[in-house]
This record gives sequence, structure tokens and C-alpha cells, in this order.
Amino acid sequence: MPRTGPLSVDDLTVEVTVRRVKRMNVRVHPPDGSVRLSVPPRTSDRAVVRFVRESRAWIDHHRRRIADEERRAAARPTVAPPEGRSGEVWRHFGHPYDLSREIAPGRPAVRIGPDGHLVVRAPHAEGDPAVLAVLDRWRRSELRDAAGPLLDGWGARLGVRHRFLGIRRMSTRWGSCVPSRGRIWLNLALVERAPALLEYVVVHELVHLREASHGPHFRALMDEHLPDWERRRRELDAGS
Repeated sequence: MPRTGPLSVDDLTVEVTVRRVKRMNVRVHPPDGSVRLSVPPRTSDRAVVRFVRESRAWIDHHRRRIADEERRAAARPTVAPPEGRSGEVWRHFGHPYDLSREIAPGRPAVRIGPDGHLVVRAPHAEGDPAVLAVLDRWRRSELRDAAGPLLDGWGARLGVRHRFLGIRRMSTRWGSCVPSRGRIWLNLALVERAPALLEYVVVHELVHLREASHGPHFRALMDEHLPDWERRRRELDAGS
């Protein structure tokens, strides 16, 4: 049985966890670039050290990337949170829309009007937090509706099938997955981005159902199925 807990390999600290996996999987986690390694039972410490050293270039690359993302996030100007008031600009799959409010009784609803406005119809006054809740539910539904066909279509191409799709707010990641359970999570903020960028994240997470790490096999699968994935990733990270 390999040791569990922190393991020092050269100048790198790795958190080792024994799991029921077929092979060793390494991940680098924001915001501090911590390294976590899942290993099968009966893996020797010597094999763990060898694997970490062989993966060191990949680990260092992703630690630098995370550090760069954290620096960019810290340098971004602070944007006032939305209040659900008329005139605010809300982005929907890459397109900006001016928010319009219709205060009316009945079931709340959201629609995109022909005049280029995002219209919220609800019995709540301007600035009421309930308006933001209405928009949040609508955006989650819109993202789920857009992601569903992508997950099904790309899953068929890749020979995998997800078992669960969740949507939540994430501060440093666009998506995540649990390969052993087929669970995929998407960042709600993707509802603001262009469809091609949502497609990149979907393919990225589905490829993880075949390859849990970001190593050479993962990159080869991405190159094969979505040749411009690195350009889309840069565009997504750049915030354009």
C-alpha cells in the first residue's frame, strides 16, 4: 500500500491519495497550484516518485498557467455586481443585450425581444433581488439547453457518455468532471460566451472521461477531434 498524504519529490510537494483507479492521475489545482495525485492500491512509492518526475514538465506548465490566471484576475478592474435594473447590459452567448423590466403579476418570465432587449417580466420592483433570481434560473436553463445537444453529439463521437450535468458558479474554472462517475459541471458564466467556446469546454470535459489527466494522450485526443482547441482556450481565458 503506498503512503497517503503529502509526499516530497525533489522540490515539489504532492498530495497522494489511494483510490480505485486503473492508473495514476495527477491534477494541478487553483488557486495555489497544489498538486494532487490519485494512485491505485498496491502502487509502490518508487513508482509514484518516478511518475511525478516523468510528469514534472506538464505539472510545471500548468502551475505557471494557474499563476498567470491568478495574476490576470487580480489585475482586472472591479465590476459592480448586477442589480437587475433596466439598462444594464447582460451578455447571452456572446451577444450583449440591454435589460428591460416589465413589472406585471403572474409567473416570472424572461425573453429576448426583437428590439435587442433582454426582457424580464415579473411582479418585482426595480432592483429587487428576486429579479436576479429569475434571471439566474433562466440563464441556467439556457445553458443546459445549449450544452445538452453538444454533450450528446460529442459524446457519441468520442465514444463516451456523461451521466450527469450540473451548472454552478466557478471562480477559476470553466468546467470540471468526475471521470469515474461520468459527472460534468459547467460554469454558469459560459452562458455569456460565444457558442464555440462552450463547445470547447464541453469537448474538454468529455475527453476527460477517456483521459483523466492533461497529459499527451489528452492533448492528442483534443488535437484529433477539435484541432483549434488551443485557440478557443486562449480566447476563453482572455475574456473575449
